[in-house]
Amino acid sequence: MCSFYNPNVQAAYESDQKIFVRLKKMSLAEYSIVYKVNDGCNISDLSDFNSKCQLLFVQFESLNQQQNLGYVDEMFPQVLADMALDVFFGNVHCLSDYIHVPKDFVVPEIEDEELYYNYKLRDFIEYLLYSDIALTQASAGNRNYEQFSCAGNLSGDFGYYSLYERLKLYDYLMFNLQIEIDKVKTVLVGDKLIIGLKMGLI
Repeated sequence: MCSFYNPNVQAAYESDQKIFVRLKKMSLAEYSIVYKVNDGCNISDLSDFNSKCQLLFVQFESLNQQQNLGYVDEMFPQVLADMALDVFFGNVHCLSDYIHVPKDFVVPEIEDEELYYNYKLRDFIEYLLYSDIALTQASAGNRNYEQFSCAGNLSGDFGYYSLYERLKLYDYLMFNLQIEIDKVKTVLVGDKLIIGLKMGLI
């Protein structure tokens, strides 16, 4: 994901076409995710939900978004759908929180689950910052490294992260990227729950 030398990164770093983007009051992604209420669950209102076991992930409303997440990992749509439930139930508020919560599925052939999620969530951040995978259109998964990200400090000044400091930026966003439920888009329709998930910075 983040080798210290990458010819595309080097070319972008030396380019005169750098784009500086402030990481403040911006949305990075919005998803609507569909779940089926499991048989035998008596659900008539959002307040009736109290456990992930009441729901089964079906798909993302935008199949393009779901397919785009495959650039991160073939399992990542399932990962993000599971994370959305943890946000819905108040267990997760940032990406880092999700590493340590119990998962309702198993990713095959991994020996260290914590290492896997640390890696994949940072990979997801990279795609959100430098590609268009969050759009509802099909993405080619290409990353544009000419974009430099700027983050404000407590005094209100902005400092930018160079491409070679992006691991520090990913660490920052693991804790500071806000993950919230979109209450307007989160609705119960028959035996389906649609959860609106928002990711951004305040």
